[in-house]
Amino acid sequence: MEKQTDFRIRSYGRTELAQLYNPCLTPKAAYRKLVGWIDHYPGLAVRLAELGKLPGSRSYTPAQVREKLSKLWDEIKILTRPQAVELQLEPATKQGAEPLLSKLNIFSPRPSELRVVLLHEHNAQTSAWVRGQDKGRDALLKAFPGRVRVSCRENVNPEVDAEQVLEDVAHDNADIVFTTSARMHPACLKVAAQHPGTRFLNCSLNAPHPLVRTYYPRTYEVTYLLGMLAGITSRSDHVGYVAANPVYGVPAAINAFVQGLRSVRPEGRVVLRWACLPDPAHPLDFSDRKDIEVFYARDDREPEGTHRDYGLCRRLPDGILQPIGLPEWRWDTFFIEIVRSVFDGTWNSANGRAINYWWGMRSGAEQINYSAGQNSGTMQLLRLVEKQIAKDDVQVFPSEEYAQGHRKQGAATGIYTPQELMKMDWLDECVEGEMPRYEALDVKSRFLLGVNGLDRYKDEPR
Repeated sequence: MEKQTDFRIRSYGRTELAQLYNPCLTPKAAYRKLVGWIDHYPGLAVRLAELGKLPGSRSYTPAQVREKLSKLWDEIKILTRPQAVELQLEPATKQGAEPLLSKLNIFSPRPSELRVVLLHEHNAQTSAWVRGQDKGRDALLKAFPGRVRVSCRENVNPEVDAEQVLEDVAHDNADIVFTTSARMHPACLKVAAQHPGTRFLNCSLNAPHPLVRTYYPRTYEVTYLLGMLAGITSRSDHVGYVAANPVYGVPAAINAFVQGLRSVRPEGRVVLRWACLPDPAHPLDFSDRKDIEVFYARDDREPEGTHRDYGLCRRLPDGILQPIGLPEWRWDTFFIEIVRSVFDGTWNSANGRAINYWWGMRSGAEQINYSAGQNSGTMQLLRLVEKQIAKDDVQVFPSEEYAQGHRKQGAATGIYTPQELMKMDWLDECVEGEMPRYEALDVKSRFLLGVNGLDRYKDEPR
């Protein structure tokens, strides 16, 4: 094993050691990430127990530390290296990097054909989320005729059979596997450790690991525009917003909606509710609030039981919900550009870094489908702002603003970095509502928080 000059084999507290592995995370998040890694390496937990590590123990012996290092050495080297985690904001082809990288990789083997597999937690008949992701199948076949074979597996339970299904597709020589549920991320990690020849990706944000790349749209760009539209179309200063789960990127999306609303309605306020916290007294259609006629929530046009399909709606006097603007996440953009990077050899340019693909409107990874009949002046304004966002000519978040409790917030350098936006964990003071408490969340939501390493809701292990 390679020698590390700045690390001593000695006894370590569990969070102390975890933060050496994960220096960019909080102690609590780092510890949970370390526990996940241990579980992902076959036989490691058993070996540590043999060396004296008992469940609940708050420290590791030198022998246990040495055992961990021997199993996790590559990950330690990668994740402790400066800029080891790369947040990729645009496809390489959009950055103008393809020609150079292609030249640099002329001696790398390039496949003539790729087998691509999509794994879904639900199915296209009942889930708008799956239907959206599944559109990428036809897009890939059209983009690479005769060069890709695409298949999909539906109704894969993340906690029951995801690992086995992933093992099956890896053994069947899949080249690229897109898992479209964030809850499959742990299973991806476990299988990826055993199948380095297969490229695994998970639809989530900020769950970085060199073995599994993540992909997700910059939703705050879309919610800013929808906030503007809400402010223009609402007759009230109060508009509603339904968020899914308090994971990375969600607070930024909520706050961007507020900024869009207040850009056209300075006195506007947002009433926040959470889909992960069902409350009969506070329904997600805001029917209990007569002052709210416009809200951003689950799209009413989808059948009951669909998952994660959201849109801006207006409640008509007869109670019918009228769609105004529906965001569309263009998963085909992700699939095509990621597959293209494998064909042209630029996939391997990451040099072992963990990659988060976080693409926005400029790359075509997201758009808004506006309902017919919108005022022409409104549409001109929205299209103009769309272009400005794509060109980075609009600063969605002011350099200084106030969070709930009138706490001053601001970017470290005056303009928020992508990392600051992604990890934003506070709500604008114009939001009526709060971040949910961990103990109030359901099992699925807690699982998602664990995937993201978001443990701010729980007591810190010592």
